[in-house]
Amino acid sequence: MRRWRRRLLVGGLVLAVVLAAGAFALFRYKTDSEVTPVGVDHALADFNAEVSGGSVASILAAALPEPGVYTYATSGGDGVDALGGGEHVYPDVTTLTVTAASCGVSQLWVAAVERSDEVLTCAVGGGVETVAFTAFHRFFGVDDRESHLCTGEPRPLRAPAGTTWTTTCVREGETAVWTGEVLEPGRLVVGDEPVDVEHVVVTIDNGDPDDSQRTETWYRAGTDLVVRRVVDNATVEGSPIGVVHYTEHYEIALTGLTPAR
Repeated sequence: MRRWRRRLLVGGLVLAVVLAAGAFALFRYKTDSEVTPVGVDHALADFNAEVSGGSVASILAAALPEPGVYTYATSGGDGVDALGGGEHVYPDVTTLTVTAASCGVSQLWVAAVERSDEVLTCAVGGGVETVAFTAFHRFFGVDDRESHLCTGEPRPLRAPAGTTWTTTCVREGETAVWTGEVLEPGRLVVGDEPVDVEHVVVTIDNGDPDDSQRTETWYRAGTDLVVRRVVDNATVEGSPIGVVHYTEHYEIALTGLTPAR
């Protein structure tokens, strides 16, 4: 689920612009657009390191994605308007690495060294529950990692259009409400194979009326495997140098149903 969205600019980015204003202004008052691709081989190495001490067969819940590394055709990116602007144009291919974790699986989507999301999902009666979510960004050489613990209703599987659910995610006293709605199901082609999909949309309300966070996802029917996703986020945050705007838009599409290992 994504979802997946949050206030990027709390804490980490404020620190980033302060450091950038002092340390970089003398020789680097330009744009921060560095993107470092990770690649499938790197994701596979990380996956094999994760599973070396356990068994892939331990993932018994059919609703959860099969462990391994999935690849996605990708377009889009993100950016901020601080210090002359910084942006990341995401690579054409990104990865989603699924590994056993806690009650279910960890799903780590990596766009680049500078941008990733990780969600812990668990299969429960009638659906898939989001237990934790972490978003990572790097701008101006400063890392911002925001980790949330989530409780609430699971995303229902094979539910009729119009079904809704709510999840609450908390980070350092800040609360965000994720509201999901099931849309009409459909069928997409992955590689050469038609795949039945469940279509949902999730919006996030973090209490700031200037923020907008929306994730639309097509899951393989009856599972938590992302087949397609479209994300649109826009957040606003104050900083020592004024108001900073963060925007993100990206689309990903699964290239194959069998993960690499």
